[in-house]
Amino acid sequence: MPLRAHILIVDDDETFLMSTADLIRKEGYHCTCASDAFSALEYLRTKNFDLILADIKMPGNANLEFIEKLVKEKNGIPIILMTGYPDVNTAVRSIKLPVIDYLIKPFNFDHLLEQIQLALNSSGLSPEEVFRMRVLNVLDKHLSNPYFTVDILARELGISHSQLHRKLTALTGKCTTQLINDYRLEKATELMKQNVYTISEIAFMVGFNSPNYFTKCFKKKFNCTPREYMKRLELTQEK
Repeated sequence: MPLRAHILIVDDDETFLMSTADLIRKEGYHCTCASDAFSALEYLRTKNFDLILADIKMPGNANLEFIEKLVKEKNGIPIILMTGYPDVNTAVRSIKLPVIDYLIKPFNFDHLLEQIQLALNSSGLSPEEVFRMRVLNVLDKHLSNPYFTVDILARELGISHSQLHRKLTALTGKCTTQLINDYRLEKATELMKQNVYTISEIAFMVGFNSPNYFTKCFKKKFNCTPREYMKRLELTQEK
């Protein structure tokens, strides 16, 4: 990630554009503002940017035309889309592009900063890799939530349950529920390696509201109980 990343913000709402740019500059980033897709493309032809924040509906970009043209001319720049008018079809089209997030206005500025950091770390990744990173980011955010569901994941990604299932199956070979479960269990092994928490504490930390069910799922995935796994870690550390 560049030390002082340069961000292009494109939005026809001048109040939003200027206030967002001011807040981002206070975080130490360089910002250039454009009020339409045409001027944004001119900036892109003369300057180098590390990230683009772009509104979906504005002059020169009735939907995703600007972004699709941008990808052809400047492939590899991560993009965060913003809209006050969410649309499922647009969200689905965005999956095929290097879009890090699809933010619905008004959004929390702290969340935007998190996505900016994520985007800058994803520079150069393929759309598939970016989508996978977005999924893992949502899973990590909800790691300890026992009520997290596939529907919540789909909603935060801006796509339908069925579209999410098809996309993840193609990318990972796993259904969405299995992916969520496996992610939590892998995180559990990371916590076990710290040798700080009890098995029950770890179960709750990774989103299981029953230590017994956590043990059952853990044994199914790793062919040993959490206690046996932790014992193996202790023996390895003693050597």
